[in-house]
This record gives sequence, structure tokens and C-alpha cells, in this order.
Amino acid sequence: MENDHLVTLLERTARMDEKLDSLLEARDKHDQRIGKLEKHIHMGYGVVAVMTFMISTFAEFFWSKIFGKHS
Repeated sequence: MENDHLVTLLERTARMDEKLDSLLEARDKHDQRIGKLEKHIHMGYGVVAVMTFMISTFAEFFWSKIFGKHS
């Protein structure tokens, strides 16, 4: 009778261990996806910065061609 109780506890512990492993694996995959997303966001910041610089440079050039340089 006591052995049955110990076997049941061991089985439950094994299932909990499997569930914990599954949760940890899912968390690791989620962390990897978050890392990829953060990388894409930082790349987006770089693209926006470069495009802003290019547009402002072109606008300054275009403005000076139309209205002349104002110093």
C-alpha cells in the first residue's frame, strides 16, 4: 500500500518534470523569437535614420537649387 503511494508520487513527479522541460523549451523558443524581433526593430531604426538623412540632404540640395543658398 505504501509502495503504491510512492509509485504514484514518482509517476506524478516524472510527469511534472516532463511538463517543466516542455515549458522551459517553449520559453527558450519564445526568447529566441523576441531576440529576432529586437534585432529587426534595431535594423528598422537604422533604416529610418539613413532614410531621414537622405531625404533631408536631398531636400536641402533641392531647396538650394530652387531658391538659391541663404547664408
